Amino acid sequence: MAKKRHFTREENGMASILVTMIMMIVVTLIVIGFAQISIRQQQNTLDSQLNAEANYAAKSGINNAENVIISDINNGNTITPENSCNNSPTNPYIQNNVLDSKSGVEYTCVLVNPYPRSLVYSPLTPGQGQTVPVFGQSAPGNPQNVSSIVISWQEHGQPSNNGDFSGCPNPGSFPQPGSASGQWSGVSCTAGVLQIGIVPASGWTNDQSLIADEHTAFLVPYAQSSSWTANMSGPQGQIVSGNCSPSGSGYDYACYAILNNLPTQGSTPGYYLRLLPFYESVDVAITAYTSATPNKSSVIPQLSDAQATIDSTGKANYVLQRIQERVGINPVSANDLPSNALQSTNSICKQFSVRPGVVAGPGSPGSGC
Repeated sequence: MAKKRHFTREENGMASILVTMIMMIVVTLIVIGFAQISIRQQQNTLDSQLNAEANYAAKSGINNAENVIISDINNGNTITPENSCNNSPTNPYIQNNVLDSKSGVEYTCVLVNPYPRSLVYSPLTPGQGQTVPVFGQSAPGNPQNVSSIVISWQEHGQPSNNGDFSGCPNPGSFPQPGSASGQWSGVSCTAGVLQIGIVPASGWTNDQSLIADEHTAFLVPYAQSSSWTANMSGPQGQIVSGNCSPSGSGYDYACYAILNNLPTQGSTPGYYLRLLPFYESVDVAITAYTSATPNKSSVIPQLSDAQATIDSTGKANYVLQRIQERVGINPVSANDLPSNALQSTNSICKQFSVRPGVVAGPGSPGSGC
């Protein structure tokens, strides 16, 4: 009889293959995941580097524009407005703009506006005075009378829609500063007090007429005030409650006050303001109007001879950075004027000048000599 052979089927090998395949898939996914993380980190590092290079390029555009503007001022030339990026070959503010041709680092566009609609000063620190020329014009070379001025302000760096004015002292109360120099003493008030002095740009001829035309007020922050108008022909040193809103005032900053009944303007329309903050470092914005009751239709479209806005775009490869800065274009705003005059128990022979070309000196009326 023939013997029958029996074969036993073994499946252990198949299971090993499946386990190996699954492990290979898992390892592959892990490797792919790490590779993607590494690529993403490399991309983030590259983007960060390009952002920094683009930012530096934009700042180079700002610096170059400032140098051109300063040169124009020193040479008595008119500052050239530039409001388009499409004429770069003839743009006087784009010079040597390619900083690194291999990496594609350059500033591609520089816009300059010497006639902004508002003036911004940031920051002003306690005790630091700032002189501000306010000259309105409907178009370059066409002066426009200023009938009222809106000043808005708040604590430096504080968002305009997130202020806290619940602890501001009642108007007329000026407590001692806190332990940190220049701050309110333990109260919630995200704005400082702002002393305002205003004098017309022309009309007065000596110190007596200057004193008669100059007016001072103190703008103090207060939550939802109902009396935020300063009558600049009223009593000297009046205290005005600035209207402060935690959610924003509708102007540049959270607190605002309106200066109206301004001193009479002379042959040159416009004013000089002197700003002096107390308690807090503040950001300040100034807008001028043709009406004593400011509204959008009466805003003066251009303010001249004070600031120029510079808007610069930097590029690094495929990354763009755009920044904007303001530069003073009037030597009066250079912040090098003292906040006080001389004081003495004896007579002082002096020369006194507030605006260019008008000096009260020895022998002249009001010179004190």
